[in-house]
Amino acid sequence: MSLLVMHYGLELFSRRYPEKKAIQFSAGQLTFRELNARANQVAHYLSSLGLRKGERVATFLDNCIQYPEIIYGCSKAGLVLVPINFRLTPPEVLALVKHSSAKTMFISKRLKNELKDSHSKFQAALDHGIMTLNGDTSIPDGYEKTINRQPATNPDLDVSENDLFCIGYTSGTTGVPKGAKISHRSRALLLLAAAVEYGLTEDDVNLTPGAIYHAAPIIFMLLAVNIGGTSIIMESFNPEEMLQLIDRHLATNAFVAPTMLQLVHQLPKNIKEKYDLTRDC
Repeated sequence: MSLLVMHYGLELFSRRYPEKKAIQFSAGQLTFRELNARANQVAHYLSSLGLRKGERVATFLDNCIQYPEIIYGCSKAGLVLVPINFRLTPPEVLALVKHSSAKTMFISKRLKNELKDSHSKFQAALDHGIMTLNGDTSIPDGYEKTINRQPATNPDLDVSENDLFCIGYTSGTTGVPKGAKISHRSRALLLLAAAVEYGLTEDDVNLTPGAIYHAAPIIFMLLAVNIGGTSIIMESFNPEEMLQLIDRHLATNAFVAPTMLQLVHQLPKNIKEKYDLTRDC
């Protein structure tokens, strides 16, 4: 397997550090072994639908512990991830599903409820329907039951560094969102370059406070895993909770928008002093 295939790092560190924590979320955590196994199960599930290499899989998800396993599952199955902004309206989401030619979609239960009046239109647009997640692996929802029936072994699929990894849609500030095609090679090289630029190693702990559908949060979350580090995913941004997580998990780096940083700085002094922020972050 090429070093520049996006799931290379996950498979490497699942062998090297199987019991090391890869993902931390409020609902639990996943070791590298567990994350790799669950990504394999996602890949086998998608393949069982009859999806062929290069076809698109949309994600309309809140931040959740399943997001990284779905991303890596698509990568392992040779499928193209299409992350969709969960703040879009139902007609806007449907337009991106159709434009990307997505064949199926993973959706959070909360967001599915928001699309309920358009549900039939989504079912008609998606050849293989919608898979709903409640975001908690301890609750045996349809996603958990379906994924757990799949093999946990690495899929025997030929994924090339030149294959598409994802289609990222622009914000549409000056027009309708445009889909940027991103190959495995392009994204993997970006992660490696960022690791070198910021001096990140397997000893680092990343904090992801932003929405994963955005380019930067997904990049830095995957970067941590791909170099053998740990990524802490926030369900949603809260300035004090961000400080709590930095202190509790000894986070060493985070990608934050200026507004987030401003909200942290605006916290009362007595709140900020409750947490140890003396480590580099």
